[in-house]
Amino acid sequence: MENKKGYVLVRKKDCVRNKANNTNKYVDKGDYCLSIALKYFNAGLYDIKQLRSSAGIQIKETGEIIKLLGIAKTGKSAWLYLETPEQLKTF
Repeated sequence: MENKKGYVLVRKKDCVRNKANNTNKYVDKGDYCLSIALKYFNAGLYDIKQLRSSAGIQIKETGEIIKLLGIAKTGKSAWLYLETPEQLKTF
């Protein structure tokens, strides 16, 4: 497993809590995860390559650090799979 370092600073209002429609290696169907719309990546706010190489995200307003298991890019958003589901309570 690669050693990931650093965190990407993310605004809380850019993250949306979504329910997974299918099962993959990170979540089961019906579980919740975060997503960030691709319009923020296209506008230059975030970089998907930097997000994939980081250890997690840091919420700009609270300073809370959230570790990620993985990231999936769909047609409209990037889905962030969290290490623990309890971290979704902040959203």
